[in-house]
Amino acid sequence: MAQLRSGASAAGRGSRGPLGRWGPIAVVSLGLTAGLGFLLFTQQRQHDLAIASATADARPWELVGPACPEGFTGSWANPEYAPKKAHVFNGVRFTRRAGHVDCSAIAAGEDKPEDFVPLCQFSSPILVEVATERGVFRFQPGVGKPASISVVDGTPRCVMAANVQF
Repeated sequence: MAQLRSGASAAGRGSRGPLGRWGPIAVVSLGLTAGLGFLLFTQQRQHDLAIASATADARPWELVGPACPEGFTGSWANPEYAPKKAHVFNGVRFTRRAGHVDCSAIAAGEDKPEDFVPLCQFSSPILVEVATERGVFRFQPGVGKPASISVVDGTPRCVMAANVQF
């Protein structure tokens, strides 16, 4: 009994060391983490393939409609009228003066089956500013005119047409 009270043999009795107690928990945790990572990877891959197949016929570089006037001109060049409604979609910042916007990710095409192109359709933006890694681009569709903007390889293309109901 004296040995148990002093703690000399109590520490050695039944103890499996620091890994003995936590080893199974660490193995289970590592297995669960790896399984979850694999599940997330496969889900993302399936999501990307679903977008690609759903948008296979859409070609953002073939948008139909007259080109949007570039730059801010006339009274719209006044900083007081600068676009104020901004959002970021797929790493591209879109800023508009007014109206609503609906964005989608469209498959980039056969050359790049895993890449996507942002395509945003605006109800009546008046002014649109698009910021990409290649710079800032400005378009002036005007009051009450819809516009669609696709961004391929960092360069936006704007046409005065939109096929979306807001």
